Formats: sequence, structure tokens, C-alpha cells
Amino acid sequence: MNCLLKAIVFGVLIGLAMSGAYAAPASGKLQSVLKKYERTGETRRCLSRHSFGSIRAIDDRHLLIRVSPRTSYLSKLPHRCFGLRFHEGIAYKPAAGQVCRTDTFYVLDGTSSHGSACGFGPFEKLRRKSRKSK
Repeated sequence: MNCLLKAIVFGVLIGLAMSGAYAAPASGKLQSVLKKYERTGETRRCLSRHSFGSIRAIDDRHLLIRVSPRTSYLSKLPHRCFGLRFHEGIAYKPAAGQVCRTDTFYVLDGTSSHGSACGFGPFEKLRRKSRKSK
């Protein structure tokens, strides 16, 4: 009986880890990044591809898209994107010069093939805090 109980507990813990229900480290990293920004409350469905400065993965559910030294957008993905935290880049093809929350991107894993296929989420505008207000 004791072995059966251990197996059930182990299975539940593995299931939680795989489902993302236990995501404390990722959420801590997200909070650390967000301390540098003010959330404006403004969200957009699409962004112009030409406005992108850089894209950085915060964790497997969030991308930070820098458009200027003071303005960035946070994209909360609709689902976890496996391998995103450890990616070597992402590949996407903007339609009509825009990237929208329904568009798909691929995680580049350093091999010749693409990794996970993931979707962008809505884009929340963030404004970088001045050094005085941090």
C-alpha cells in the first residue's frame, strides 16, 4: 500500500509539473521584469513588424517586445510554449507587415528543424519607469 501511495503522489507531482500548475520560478522572473515597467492598461491585437526592436522570452508564457527605449509590449501567450525559455530565437512570418495575437511563431532550437509552434497573445503596452521612480 505504501508503494502505491508513493506512486500516486509522484504521478500527481509529475502531472502538475508538466501542466505548468507549479510555475513559481517563471512567475518570479516575470515579476522581476515587470518591476522596471508601468503597466498602461492599453492592449493591442496587432503590432507593426517594423516597430519591433527586439523580442525576449521571459518564461514559457511571456514575451517582452521592445519597440523603443521607453516602450515595450508584453505578450502573454494563450498556452505554454515548450522550449521558449531556452530558445536560440523565434521565427515568424508577419502577414501584411503586422504580427497579431492569432499568429503562430516557432521556437528555434539550434538544429535545422523548428521546435515548438506557439501562438502570440494580446500585446499589453508597458512604459519603462524612470530611474527616480524605481
